[in-house]
Amino acid sequence: MAPFFLLQLPLLPILEVVKHMKTKEMYNFSRCSKKCQQTVRNAAGNHFELRLYFWTENEIILKSKKGIENVIHFSFENFPVIPWSWTRSDNSVRRFPYKKYSGLYIKEKELIKYLVETFNCIIGELRFHCDATRNVFQPLLNFFLQSQLEFHLVAFDEGIVNDEDFKYLMDNCKMKELDLLCSVAVLSIEDFKIDVFCLRTLYSDWVTQNHLLKMSFELGYIQINCNMKKWMEIVKAWMNGWNKRMKFALFETTRFDLDLADQIIETVIPGKRIDKEVIRQYPMVPSDLNFTRHSSVLRGGYDFQRNEDGVLATITQDSGPQKRYVFAVWQ
Repeated sequence: MAPFFLLQLPLLPILEVVKHMKTKEMYNFSRCSKKCQQTVRNAAGNHFELRLYFWTENEIILKSKKGIENVIHFSFENFPVIPWSWTRSDNSVRRFPYKKYSGLYIKEKELIKYLVETFNCIIGELRFHCDATRNVFQPLLNFFLQSQLEFHLVAFDEGIVNDEDFKYLMDNCKMKELDLLCSVAVLSIEDFKIDVFCLRTLYSDWVTQNHLLKMSFELGYIQINCNMKKWMEIVKAWMNGWNKRMKFALFETTRFDLDLADQIIETVIPGKRIDKEVIRQYPMVPSDLNFTRHSSVLRGGYDFQRNEDGVLATITQDSGPQKRYVFAVWQ
C-alpha cells in the first residue's frame, strides 16, 4: 500500500502502533521525522479528535485533546493540484500522492478506520465540499455513522447541496454545530427542521422567514433574505415563544434599510431605547462568541421582553463595517 502522508505527529513507536492496531494493515510511518515519531510514541492511551475535510485536496487532522501541540496532518491528492491550496503552500506538509481508485474515498476510509481504532478517536468534525462529494455523500456519511451517530460539527462548504443529501443528513445524524456555508438547491428545504447548539449560514438566497422559524439554536450567524415586514415578524415570533433556546444571534439581512428598520421597530415593538453611549458586557463566555468573531460588548440597542416569561432581549446594530443586527437574549 502506498504510504500515507502526515505532518506533525503525536507519537507511539512503531511497535506500539502495531500493538494497538486492530486492523490487518500496517501504515508506513517511517517517512516521518523523529519528532513526529516521538509524538506517535506519546499518543498511547491519549484521546484524540479526528477532523475530516473532504475537499479538492482531502485533509485529515488528528488532534490530541490533551495537548494542542500534538497534531497529525494527513493530506490526499485526489484532484488536480490547486495553486492556492493551503497544503500546497505549507512547506512543512509532506505529500505522498496516489491515484484515486474510485469516487468512494477508499484510501481515506481505510486510514480513518485505522486511526479511530488505533488512537481511540472520536470523529469531531466533518466538512464536505458540496461539489466534490455530490455523488458519494450518502455512502460516505454512512461510513462515519457506523462508528458514531453524533458529531461536534458538520459542515457543507462551497457549491450547492441538494435537498436529498441535506435531508439524509438531518434524518440520520446528530450534531452540536451545523455550518451551511453553501447554497441549497431547492425550496423543499422548508420541510426540514434544524435543531442544533450553533448554526451558521451563508448565501442568504435560501434562508427566509419560513426557514428561520423552523430552526432552533442557541448561537447563530444567519444570513437571511427578508424584507422589513418579515424581519419585524421574526422579532415578534421570538416575543411569542419561538426559539426559546436562543442566547445570541448575528443576523445579516438583505433587501431593506437597517437604519430605517431601527426607527420603525420602536413603533412596532414595545420596549426601551438604550443610548448608543451605553456599553454593556454581554453575559456569555467569550469563547461562545468567537464563532461570530463578535465582541461580547453591546453598544446601545433596543430592549424588549418575551411575552410569556418577561425574558429581556436586545436588538442593536453590529459595530463593524457591515451593518448587521445583533439579537442578544439576557438570560
